[in-house]
Amino acid sequence: MIKPRVHETTGRRVRNSLSRNEIVESGLNILESEGVDALTVRHLAKRLQCSVSALYSHFKSLEEIINAMIDVNERRLSRKLRQARAGLPHAVD
Repeated sequence: MIKPRVHETTGRRVRNSLSRNEIVESGLNILESEGVDALTVRHLAKRLQCSVSALYSHFKSLEEIINAMIDVNERRLSRKLRQARAGLPHAVD
């Protein structure tokens, strides 16, 4: 899991330190560890130590986050299939 950058004195997330990639990876982690019902914008925000509105500055909706998660996993699967076809060892995610 990616550790968020937090301010030393307040313990709050540093402004503009959130990325689309971090949101997607956190969503994938929630999905894997807690299941689909746990994948909500509020839960993502809590996990990422940010506001719900911070997530909406990167994505329009939960559906858009899920679509990005699907895209990431499709790319990972395609890479693994190409490696298997070429007889290469699997990449570590």
